[in-house]
Amino acid sequence: METLEGVRITYIVFKADDGEYAVVRGLHKGKDIMLVGGLYQLNEGTIIDAVGEWTYHSRYGQQFKVHTYLECRPKDLYGIEAYLKSGLIEGIGEVVARSIVEHFKEQTFDILDNHPDRLAEVHGIGPERMKAIKDSWAKHKIVRELILFLSAYGLSMTYILRTYKAYGDDAIDKIKENPYRLVDDIEGVSFQMADALALNMGMSSTSYQRCRSGILYYLSTIGQNGHCFATYGDVLSGACKLLGVPHNLLDRAMQHMASKGDIVIEDNFRVYPKLYYDYEIDVAQDIKRIMQGERGEPLTMIEDYDNGVEYTPKQMEAIKAAVCGGKFIVITGGPGSGKTTITRAIVDNYRENGKAIRLASPTGRAAKVLSEATGHEASTIHRLLEFVPGLGFGYNAENPLDGDLFIFDEMSMVDLPLMRHLLRAIPDHATVVLVGDDAQIPSVGAGNVLADIINSGSSCVFSGCDIQAGRR
Repeated sequence: METLEGVRITYIVFKADDGEYAVVRGLHKGKDIMLVGGLYQLNEGTIIDAVGEWTYHSRYGQQFKVHTYLECRPKDLYGIEAYLKSGLIEGIGEVVARSIVEHFKEQTFDILDNHPDRLAEVHGIGPERMKAIKDSWAKHKIVRELILFLSAYGLSMTYILRTYKAYGDDAIDKIKENPYRLVDDIEGVSFQMADALALNMGMSSTSYQRCRSGILYYLSTIGQNGHCFATYGDVLSGACKLLGVPHNLLDRAMQHMASKGDIVIEDNFRVYPKLYYDYEIDVAQDIKRIMQGERGEPLTMIEDYDNGVEYTPKQMEAIKAAVCGGKFIVITGGPGSGKTTITRAIVDNYRENGKAIRLASPTGRAAKVLSEATGHEASTIHRLLEFVPGLGFGYNAENPLDGDLFIFDEMSMVDLPLMRHLLRAIPDHATVVLVGDDAQIPSVGAGNVLADIINSGSSCVFSGCDIQAGRR
């Protein structure tokens, strides 16, 4: 990291609405430079000490990527006036800024910090304007203090701004009370970042807050490796290695966490992050809900297929189950086992009956293959659910999808969180058909959903090994 002292902001090129990213021009030692990063609350004329590193952009050239910065308050009257009229403080424009500086001179910042009621002495500042100035200055002061506080411990501006948005004016007090809450509340703050902050602040290495956060971090790593739970012994040993605290202390912490609902301990053996445990329950309940839902009016099955395919008895059983009886069906098997043949026939039947059909796969490529195989439009699961980053899924339990038949292909790739969101959005009356090879490598995310559904015996499962299709 390098520090550039006394950079005067000369032009705001771009500033994101959330304040987490900006591109600005600045003047440093007589040289024009470009700065990028979380440059919150910066206006033209502001002077900062910026900490970061030089980078090179193929289109825009050399840029200084700001990790954190400290706003410098000018000391001369011209600089103070320019600072106030920059637009940073609500209620202070060019005329009011000049009046304040002419009245208080070098004491201006001290008045704003410690005696803001004295602004009433300035001509043109009435009660409403004074309130606006006081509120805006107080907010600006709090952000400045938070930047000073957290940047001293190495946190970048991105996380500092997110912290302020989450905690508001009480940010510093909340962090001092429990620095590990940053991991729970602030997107992107890792356990290691919060742990370094807490230990540097003097928090005990054996505190309950540290044990709790370390255990939750360890459980998050098992999710990254595709698991929904870990054994009790593995959590103890893993967290002990991570934190360097005795087993008995972690044992007590885990029991307390379970009583508070932070984790779920099942049979004194399996330890779940609460979210994954709830997702498993949700998936099971939604499968049951769909299976018990009323199908609506009966469908007429196609008796004579004129498509050159001679279906085996097992294939016909699978097709009939999806058309006439079953509500939640799994079609599984390896490549060439007949999954696509059955899927196409099911789609044909629903199409002939004038029913609404929705097809989806985890990836765009798989969706294209599914669409070509069935002659019906298919999409990715995320697109079907109208997923928007930062906002979530447009379709859910409160706003279910419209459709009579839902076929989801390549289901071995679907992890537990996505399956939970998917089933939440399926209406009660619909028929669901899952297609996939349970022998394939499971999903990257947590859970082995397709294999678990097959092994649970909760659905009609048709194995591709028994349903090879012949040609007429």
